[in-house]
Amino acid sequence: MVDREHLRFPARDLKPYIRHVSIRKLEVGVPYFHIAYMDETMLVPELTPLIFAGRNLSPDDHNRRPALFYFQDFASYSAGIRYDTFHGGSDEECEFDPVWNCYEERGATVSGICEFEEAINCLLRCSLRRSG
Repeated sequence: MVDREHLRFPARDLKPYIRHVSIRKLEVGVPYFHIAYMDETMLVPELTPLIFAGRNLSPDDHNRRPALFYFQDFASYSAGIRYDTFHGGSDEECEFDPVWNCYEERGATVSGICEFEEAINCLLRCSLRRSG
């Protein structure tokens, strides 16, 4: 809820683990988030926005099992770079070198990748750990 002087974040119950995104929910061009921790105690989070580019995009991936899910860094995606045009032999110079992150299918999810609300939950769990 928003008023003129304060922002209030609604209370929520948190599961003690991350809920990775379901492969059925993935949509090309939609941002997702990779969450990693820089330390063993999980007190220093790194949250990276990634854009889903597609599944098994390389010709070598055609019959690959488990499937590979390709995600692109947000900066190059925002600059208009797409997998098919970048890997299609375009001679166009790019301001950004795109970064393609590949994650294997893990059952019905993509490990390490979550939707926005779950990314918030990860940061809230980290905040609770940090406060002792």
